[in-house]
Amino acid sequence: MSIHFTFETFIICLETLLILTFNVLMLFVVGWTDAFKNINKYFFTSVVFSDLLIGLVITPFAIFSSLYGKWVYKDETFCNTQAYLAAMCWIVSLYSMMWINVDHYFAIRKPERHETLMSPVRSACWVALVWVAALSFCGPPLFALNERTYFVKATFLCVFASQSNTAYFVTSGLLITLPAVLTLVATNAYLFTKAYNKTKLVCEKVLVDKAMRPQNYRVNALNSLIFVVTWIPWCSVQIHQHVFPTPNLSPVMQRLHFYTLWVAIGNAWYKFIVYMIFSREFMIGLRRFFCQVLCRCACKCRLPCRQGPPPPVPV
Repeated sequence: MSIHFTFETFIICLETLLILTFNVLMLFVVGWTDAFKNINKYFFTSVVFSDLLIGLVITPFAIFSSLYGKWVYKDETFCNTQAYLAAMCWIVSLYSMMWINVDHYFAIRKPERHETLMSPVRSACWVALVWVAALSFCGPPLFALNERTYFVKATFLCVFASQSNTAYFVTSGLLITLPAVLTLVATNAYLFTKAYNKTKLVCEKVLVDKAMRPQNYRVNALNSLIFVVTWIPWCSVQIHQHVFPTPNLSPVMQRLHFYTLWVAIGNAWYKFIVYMIFSREFMIGLRRFFCQVLCRCACKCRLPCRQGPPPPVPV
């Protein structure tokens, strides 16, 4: 088998590197520092972990398939598992972003009840329910006796054979995605109301501990919008392919399949860029993390650790 390093291979390698690097950094920021005080860490960790899982068990194997131009793994079970994990991670990411939005909504709309409505125990239960729902969605096609998945040469990934399970995928797909999308629309629409502007001023001037809530609310709204918008082109291509099936795709359609899917997969690392640009709280946490790492390295190398300015001398 001959190896061909194409531009598509470069795209897959770059996306895999960005997914792994950015999500590991986000996990360190949320776990190592106390910067994210105004974000529900249960839902945020669920999003980051599902994105990291894509870079660990899905995109790396597409690199080898792109090098050889075909499915290089002989075991059919592996193809089924890859498609299963991919769908599960994307569902978890969508629902976790939805719950982050709901958490922000209650924190700003009903701050006096937020601690009760979104307590740590309830948040952990919602995260568990999200993962169980994602597992349940992918379970029936994974263990079906008929043709379950197939390798798409244009995208170098395995997907579910929706043609043989059309009724299931249409019904369950709507039941899974519609509640999350409608909730995102409803909670994001609140950002454009007069009530939000009033409560935003209260958070920024009175509730000092929730001062960063409005900003993080807008950041997650932007992330959810990017998630939905970037998946629309690939879904449209799949609907077109299902309505007008063509066994042999033209080179143009192959590239269209590839780029629309891998633009959507980029949602696994887009969030880091959005938080880095628009979230002051995240930037503070990222700086604290790097400062702690550099200080530890300096101590091991017996170098002076850079400290902040000395406290003012009392008069």
